Amino acid sequence: DLYEANGRNDKFIPVLMRKEDRIHRPFFLRDYSYFLATDRDAYSRLCLVLKGDSPKPSVGPAVWNIPASNPYFFGRGQYLKDLRDMLATSSQPAALRGLGGMGKTQIALKYADLYRDDYSAGFWAVADSHESLISGFAEFARLLDLPEKDDKEIDKAAAAAMRWFDLKNESHGRWLLILDNVEDWDVVRGWIPRAGTGHVLITTRLQFTGTFARELDLLKMTAAEGARFLLNRSKIDHPNDGDISAATSVSEELGGLPLGLEQAGAYI
Repeated sequence: DLYEANGRNDKFIPVLMRKEDRIHRPFFLRDYSYFLATDRDAYSRLCLVLKGDSPKPSVGPAVWNIPASNPYFFGRGQYLKDLRDMLATSSQPAALRGLGGMGKTQIALKYADLYRDDYSAGFWAVADSHESLISGFAEFARLLDLPEKDDKEIDKAAAAAMRWFDLKNESHGRWLLILDNVEDWDVVRGWIPRAGTGHVLITTRLQFTGTFARELDLLKMTAAEGARFLLNRSKIDHPNDGDISAATSVSEELGGLPLGLEQAGAYI
């Protein structure tokens, strides 16, 4: 049915028994909202839906274009907790800072995966240039089905999306906006929502954030952390002393950079 409908779903309710199962949804259903049945109450609500005793949950497209995180993501739990605390206690954007290869983007994507149920919508845009940013916001206009979505001038569609973010409209719910790889604050200066109802998460290599955001500095993995990550990524479930020693040596050689460890683990 989905194939003949060209992937448009107005019939099926994706059901997950665990939050962790989100990454296992079929690709053609990942753009749609899902029903999470993780406890007795949620299961009872699902039963009511299936028996027709409760309104059917929306199965229309979810407004969410944030990519799924790497299924081999490992560690970094304290950074995820700190990001959560920063975003939950302040309306100011949070900026995850670090050198290239430190895994900033993957931490941001993992945050989105972990807390997706807390947001009504999620948006992701590459922010390394003005062109990329405008293109990203114009895509948001399409996702939000704004009247300006098909405007021939892409700047107008992008501006319409920005106005949507800046509205303190409770019907918008709490949204998450990730601006990835900011390389120049002047580029994003006018594209960071200030007055809306959501959270803004920025990844950047820039050391100076000024008043733009509250910063969280991302450090390299220690040799031990890197070794555990490498063993996990290499699918060595029961490492012996030799495995641990070799993994530690590789971790030290790669300087604790998650991107390097990811590539080494994939090769192994």
